[in-house]
Amino acid sequence: KNKNKGVVGELIGKVWVDTGAQYIHGASVENPIYCLLNTSGLLSQVPPDEGSTVYYRRDGQRLSEDLADRVYEAGEGIFRQRGNNSGRSLGEHFKFEIPSINCMSSLMFACFSCMFQMVEKLAEDVPKERLLLNKAVSKIEWDGSFSGTDSQVYPVRVLCGDGGEILADHVIVTVSLGCLKAQAASLFSPSLPAEKMEVIDKLSFGNIAKIFLEYEEAFWESDVNPCFLNCYDDCHCLCFFPGNLNIPPPKSVLQTRWRRNNFTHGSYTYIPVGVDGQVMDVLAQPLDLQVLFSGEATIKTQYSTVQGALLSGHRDAERLAQLYGRTAPPAVHCNNHI
Repeated sequence: KNKNKGVVGELIGKVWVDTGAQYIHGASVENPIYCLLNTSGLLSQVPPDEGSTVYYRRDGQRLSEDLADRVYEAGEGIFRQRGNNSGRSLGEHFKFEIPSINCMSSLMFACFSCMFQMVEKLAEDVPKERLLLNKAVSKIEWDGSFSGTDSQVYPVRVLCGDGGEILADHVIVTVSLGCLKAQAASLFSPSLPAEKMEVIDKLSFGNIAKIFLEYEEAFWESDVNPCFLNCYDDCHCLCFFPGNLNIPPPKSVLQTRWRRNNFTHGSYTYIPVGVDGQVMDVLAQPLDLQVLFSGEATIKTQYSTVQGALLSGHRDAERLAQLYGRTAPPAVHCNNHI
């Protein structure tokens, strides 16, 4: 984490690059992430002309940009559908749905620098004294009776790695599915219900790496921007996902390693062949409203996206608001800012 910018980022050359999420899936008023960035003025940091994207086959043959974009967007739509109905692989879905691809249009774009400030915008309404950083959790005890210094009794106790503890009426668990796979068996006391552990085991947590290459001079075509970071002067950097490339040696290299990160254990959730996306509803089900589960793995129509994570948090905030007869803060709207 870059302490100066408050986001997940690292330095390559003279540039802080975003090593985490960078794509906005669905640039529309229905997407709360798009609305948040738009109403905050952060989308103005995205260059109006980001250039075109070029796709190549493994044999080096350049593909039609229009076809590649439409096929990619079709895949995005299939992922969303699989949250409701599974049983076929992505390739099998393409085989049956390829005739409708010509009706698709791309609504996804990269937002490199604006993601740097998004977390800070989300935290603006959180009292600073309530935001604890560098406080690793070692155990979540629930369905208990824990006495606090205020003479109150709480059903939840969160134990921290530094020996501290936090008593609460509710805890919202937002860790990744990767963390649940690695630690759920020992993280909760009492243990999670068998059906929830079964879902954690059934769903898969993938890993994707971003590789940043810094060059003295740009060697790529001037009218092409293949994830090209052009936000700082005197920097020529390429950001791409692993594959077979025949390119010149770079000046420096930065590669993400999310699988090795003990606080993530990967990148995002995906639904394996033969698993029904409806099981995500089981993972999202609270435990007596003492322990709630948020995150992209708990929202079957928006899994693997940033907005899915945010919407799941809104969902659980509304659950607790209803419990206490309160009204949850309204979601961000951007109808008048498009």
